[in-house]
Amino acid sequence: MRRSNAAFSRASNTGVRQLRVGETMRRILAELLSRGDLPHPDLRRLHISITEVHVSPDLRNASVFLMPLEGKETDAALGALEKTKGLLRRQLSMQMVLKRYPDLSFSIDPSFDAAREVDRLLNLPQVARDLQSKEEAARTPPSGWLILDKPRGITSARAVARVKAMTGAGKAGHAGTLDPNAEGILPVALGEATKLVSLLSDASKSYRFELVWGEATATDDSEGEVVAQSPVRPKPEDIRAALNDFLGEKEQMPPRYSALHVGGVRAYALARAGKPVDLEPRRVSLHAASFLEADSTADTARFEIDCSKGFYVRALARDLGERLGTCAHVRWLRRTRVGMFGEESAVPLEISLENGGNSRNNARERLQPLESVLADTTVISVTPDEEARLRQGQPILLTSTDERCGVVCNSPGEPLVAMRENFAVALLRRGVVEGKEELLSPSRVIARAHAG
Repeated sequence: MRRSNAAFSRASNTGVRQLRVGETMRRILAELLSRGDLPHPDLRRLHISITEVHVSPDLRNASVFLMPLEGKETDAALGALEKTKGLLRRQLSMQMVLKRYPDLSFSIDPSFDAAREVDRLLNLPQVARDLQSKEEAARTPPSGWLILDKPRGITSARAVARVKAMTGAGKAGHAGTLDPNAEGILPVALGEATKLVSLLSDASKSYRFELVWGEATATDDSEGEVVAQSPVRPKPEDIRAALNDFLGEKEQMPPRYSALHVGGVRAYALARAGKPVDLEPRRVSLHAASFLEADSTADTARFEIDCSKGFYVRALARDLGERLGTCAHVRWLRRTRVGMFGEESAVPLEISLENGGNSRNNARERLQPLESVLADTTVISVTPDEEARLRQGQPILLTSTDERCGVVCNSPGEPLVAMRENFAVALLRRGVVEGKEELLSPSRVIARAHAG
């Protein structure tokens, strides 16, 4: 949350010219670093992301914010950039037309502090000892949900891998990918909870985000190259009216740079290779949307939405800009809710790794029960004999006189879970035998002893 307020505050005090000069400098510097041919050996060795460039109103100074890959070797990166500052300014002067070229200063992006803290914690002796305790983890593998507040600068897969290592879980997965530059709620399933990931992946989600008017990018976010510009800045009343037009279930064209498969290949891989990306519109729902505020220059605006699975915020920003006669892209994105899990349930990644000398126990103590995802799922209670049959992979039959049959018949197509004594037994697959009789077969059996 600190990141969002700080980012919006900076935007509110930044003019259009400053934003454009800063973004142009960011793209040029990023390209220079990606080539790998700068004279300093550390700049050829390290992978450095230029996240933002803030230019002073008189264009005399530019603060360059950066982050090496996974937040490592920050001192080496800063030192190398400082030594090549003169060369970088000359390169900027060759590609930009300005009366004066700003003096450069380099800083680590503060929004990546959480990711850096995670790496520091992983190097603590007590953490290293926990990571090596494979025998203990094998004896007591935990199950449940750890609701992470993922920081920027780390992939969802990497965050899950760290949680798995810290908790000693045998299996781990997550319910909905967050891009590396997005932050917020990432539910991580451990142990037997991985069998219920589908229930949460299909749940609705909430986001808070900031977009920039007047610039469209190839990726529909701040990471892509600017492909179109517009001087039009929409008025608040027009923004609210246009936003309402997107409410409800509609078709949405996903971004070209997305993880969707096209002919067995990720769409973003095709886009990066310059190949055609043939995507089909998808039916998605925007349940609620609010225009929160705009900055004083009307160049940026903040929104909050509730949406269905498969909804792309970047596509909404793109389409909203087009609807308002301009163009737009997402500058900052935070997921605030997945299903029943909101920010009040979230644990910052670095906190989940630190608790005196026992980081493993600290992470386990913060687990949510495996059954916590069943609040909006149809469940039926089963007898001890039925539980035994399900655990052996055998079906159970609900006759027309069984009151549970009515519950099952009244929720066709919805997920169904068998429970006994408040513990999940199995995910069930339905099959009508005769009339209203239901034959329920186990599709995933959940081990009983799954406490963390």
